[in-house]
Amino acid sequence: MSGLDQDLLDLAREATEPRVQEVDALIRALRPAHAPRRLSWALGFAAAVALVLFALGQPGPSYGPAPRGELALSATPVAFGPSIFVTGSGSAAVALAGPEGTRIELRGGAITATVEPGGAFSALTIATPDGTEVSVRGTIFTVTWDGAEGGASVARGRVSVRGPRVDTQLEAGEQTTWNDGTTAGEGFSPDPIPARGEDGGAPDLPGRGDHPATQAAPVLPAPPPPVVAPMAAVPEPGRDY
Repeated sequence: MSGLDQDLLDLAREATEPRVQEVDALIRALRPAHAPRRLSWALGFAAAVALVLFALGQPGPSYGPAPRGELALSATPVAFGPSIFVTGSGSAAVALAGPEGTRIELRGGAITATVEPGGAFSALTIATPDGTEVSVRGTIFTVTWDGAEGGASVARGRVSVRGPRVDTQLEAGEQTTWNDGTTAGEGFSPDPIPARGEDGGAPDLPGRGDHPATQAAPVLPAPPPPVVAPMAAVPEPGRDY
């Protein structure tokens, strides 16, 4: 190779191959443009991790104090957890009150419950002595019990009513009743006969009316018919006998 050719080759290498100093300068020039982006991503990731750890470390909502045992119902609301408030009249007993649920057994009278929809610990069941249960998770409703008959009515939301003699869902504005198995009006005549002397009265019958039935007079045998003696023949005049 001639000296001219070698000179041309060296010039070509200098033009196409950067020197070490030029490469270092290029790296220093590009580093500020990329470093902030990587730093921003790292800071964002760290913040997300910190937020998750903070949320996991926070305690959940507390059920809080609630009455136990006998419960005297009144117009003053009684709180069960953060979402349930009850008022009423009569007596009840608290069977369960905690994060696992709330159960109140109504013994007599009426109880009205206000349950915040979507609130914490909002599962509530009110039971009556005949085994009927009214269950909700968010609504306003009333349950009654008079010793033989129960009832439920809904002012807001929906309730489930299930028991030995009722199984239904109630919406706002609806109501239902049930009994403990005794026949309605048991021991009373559904259509009593008016007592004698009252307007529209009827003769007394055995087991009906206000007076015992009058005993009928005994029936006497009829006397025998009278015996008529035959009449004697009257003689005709002018005839020989």
